[in-house]
Amino acid sequence: MTAAGFWLSFGAVAAIAWVVQGRPEDGKGPMSAVKTAARVQIAVTLALLPATVLLFHQVSLVSPLANSVAIPLVSWIVTPLALLGAACAALPGPLGAPADVLLALADAVFAALVALLKVIPAPSWAALALPAPPWPVVLLAALGIAWCLAPPGWPARWVGAVALLPLLVWPGERPEAGALWITALDIGQGSAVVIETREQAWLYDAGPRYSQESDAGERVVLPYLRSRGIGRLDGLIVSHLDQDHSGGAASVLRGIEVSRLISSIASGDPALGGAASERCAAGLEWTSNDLHWRILHPQESDYRRRMSTNAMSCVVQARLGPIIVLLTGDLPAREEVALVEREAELRADWLMVPHHGSRSSSTPALLAAVRPTVALAQAGYRNRFGHPSAEVLARYAALGIPVVRTDHSGAAQWRFAPDGRIGFRPWRSIAVRYWHNRPGAGQAEVADTDEESMEEGPPGQPFFGMP
Repeated sequence: MTAAGFWLSFGAVAAIAWVVQGRPEDGKGPMSAVKTAARVQIAVTLALLPATVLLFHQVSLVSPLANSVAIPLVSWIVTPLALLGAACAALPGPLGAPADVLLALADAVFAALVALLKVIPAPSWAALALPAPPWPVVLLAALGIAWCLAPPGWPARWVGAVALLPLLVWPGERPEAGALWITALDIGQGSAVVIETREQAWLYDAGPRYSQESDAGERVVLPYLRSRGIGRLDGLIVSHLDQDHSGGAASVLRGIEVSRLISSIASGDPALGGAASERCAAGLEWTSNDLHWRILHPQESDYRRRMSTNAMSCVVQARLGPIIVLLTGDLPAREEVALVEREAELRADWLMVPHHGSRSSSTPALLAAVRPTVALAQAGYRNRFGHPSAEVLARYAALGIPVVRTDHSGAAQWRFAPDGRIGFRPWRSIAVRYWHNRPGAGQAEVADTDEESMEEGPPGQPFFGMP
């Protein structure tokens, strides 16, 4: 019931049944069959629009073409050949001889179809990204489509098309002017943080590679960006080469337009999908709209030394008005101390806990210099490294710095408002389901506050809850 294929398959069958019932035959002959097939294909495409937008946050513009090729080939050629080949293979002696030829022919046709289906969706315009709409809009669109596809004689079918429009034009939620949103995605053991303003969207790290066929960029980052209606990144900063930070970068670069790529990884490296990148080096500074960026580490001279990948982590400070964010990658203790000695002003409101809360990071010197209002430990649930370390968490607690753990909260979002309020949205509390486990439930329960208290929190103090 929770699988996307369930809703898509049953929705397609329901659409076919709805569109063919109560309609007269179109006659006989090839043209009649083509008209019927076209009507059914249009019906299925329209009927699945709400589900595809809700589940995948995009609409394929080439799916009718792909289906018009795939369905006849699979139904009339591949499946009959495969069944006939299997039947022949069960026969004894010479009677089973044609089996290999039939199965090889079915395989060749299907392989050609797969190759074609890889070409059809390749253009950038093949899919239209749409932000995730609220449930009432999805329900309205579903009713509108059912109205459009009703049998002949149904009154005012144009009303259905009007009901579908909100689904296609619903705007994605964006920060207000002067606000800064920080979203730590739930990508397991790794790092992927989205920084947003009214006009900007940046990504720091792209999460881990899960297998040869799967990574966080494809499975988590891109779907999240599509769900928010973000069709372009102003920049991607990949902190260093470790796969839990760079594993999804190539997928992100393939799947969305990225205006600027900055990394301590060598330009053109396979981890970046071969893309050209700017070197992350201290002293690099730029302003993008009102969002000011400054690279603090590594230094240019570090690229000529033998240093670990962690020590080469790209440390970045982002500032929007009075709001300051410090992104640290996997910076080790020695480099933390050197950074504190080198930088006169490290103060930040929001801190990424270095190295996911490893005991080899988060030195007292760094915490005393940064003095964050809140810190994030992005780590996988029950990860084998034991991140974040209890010793490190105690260090933050002793200084009165609250640490949000993604292994407990799931994805977490902070909304820094222009008036100084800080909104916090832990996904495990906002989207709680009875089949979810609740690690660290006590920490996340602070989100269960009413809306009134959320709106009336004093400036500079965090407020919690659902919007």
